[in-house]
Amino acid sequence: MAELHAAPPDDGRAPDRSLLDMMDEAQHRLQHLEISCRQILSPTAAGSPQRSPQSPAPDAKLLQLQVAHLQAQLLAAVNRREDEDVAFRQAAQYATAKGSANGVLHTLFDQASNGKTAVLKAYLDTGSIPTRDGLRHWKLDLRTVRNEAGATLLHAAVGVSIARQTVKVKLVHLLVNRVGFDPNVRDVVSYESSVWLLESSC
Repeated sequence: MAELHAAPPDDGRAPDRSLLDMMDEAQHRLQHLEISCRQILSPTAAGSPQRSPQSPAPDAKLLQLQVAHLQAQLLAAVNRREDEDVAFRQAAQYATAKGSANGVLHTLFDQASNGKTAVLKAYLDTGSIPTRDGLRHWKLDLRTVRNEAGATLLHAAVGVSIARQTVKVKLVHLLVNRVGFDPNVRDVVSYESSVWLLESSC
């Protein structure tokens, strides 16, 4: 039976190939592998040795386990790719924001970095925040915004800044308890905000 090898990377492949196309191709290959295994192990296949009814078929079970393992790997890879796509898309939105959106986003991260809990609380209440160009209104789900480095407001709140530790803790409580941030949220470089939370509690 021929061994299954991973296809070599195609340097000529378009860089913007969609995730759906990759999923379809992977599913097609898995289905083809499963069908090929069934044909090879079929007792009616040409040249196949006769097997007694009581004899086990370990090869078939092994191949089924391999197919199931490949399917699980595919699903995990798709989930990771989707999470990465969301994080990078949110970071790109921050970098390309214009006008009022640009001012609001940058002000939100500036206030979070400086531990300005009162300003962020007022924004949560009203949707308005004072920027360099005056008061701006743009209601956002704060859990979905990221800066150009891929960090969330929670990462900005716990990052290196001149804010005192007690101020940071107060702001983190606001972001976690009211906004609904997951303390385990990761930025693009996989830094967990929960690492700081654990260190600050020691």
